[in-house]
Amino acid sequence: SAPSNNFRRKVTFDNPVIRAMYEIANKHSSFIQIHMEADDANIAALKRYLAEFPNVSTVLSHGLPYGKQTLIRELLEKHPNIYFELSRKGAVINEKEAGQAFSSRNGVKGIWLKSFEMYPDRFMIGSDTHYPDESKYDDVMKEFRDGLFPYLQPETLKKIAYQNAVKVFKLSE
Repeated sequence: SAPSNNFRRKVTFDNPVIRAMYEIANKHSSFIQIHMEADDANIAALKRYLAEFPNVSTVLSHGLPYGKQTLIRELLEKHPNIYFELSRKGAVINEKEAGQAFSSRNGVKGIWLKSFEMYPDRFMIGSDTHYPDESKYDDVMKEFRDGLFPYLQPETLKKIAYQNAVKVFKLSE
């Protein structure tokens, strides 16, 4: 899914390596963070893994890029062990408006805001500011502060800003 052909990869989700990762994480009640697209085969496999490995918190990077809200809400409704990380959901490092959930200029999209408030325990911020974007980290964080946080209810804001990450990654506050 990367813009560069040199970096782009497509791996079937249901494979022995992913299964082994889930078995280990399930044994330790841990988490797995996955970057995946919302194609039918991989989503079907993801749903099976979510059901089969209930002790694993699965974090989907970038809020499941280009995933439809109906799918995201279906996953949230049926699988209490799925979470969505929101890096690259703002305009700073995602120039494709269709893939954005919020921006400093336009605020948060209504359909995303509804999902955040319906499932406040299941979203978290993230930066994903790696090469060549590491210099944009401050701008990414500012965009969360200006384009997302002001639109959230206070309890939802705390959960998305840090509490959900503390819980899922078993951090101390």
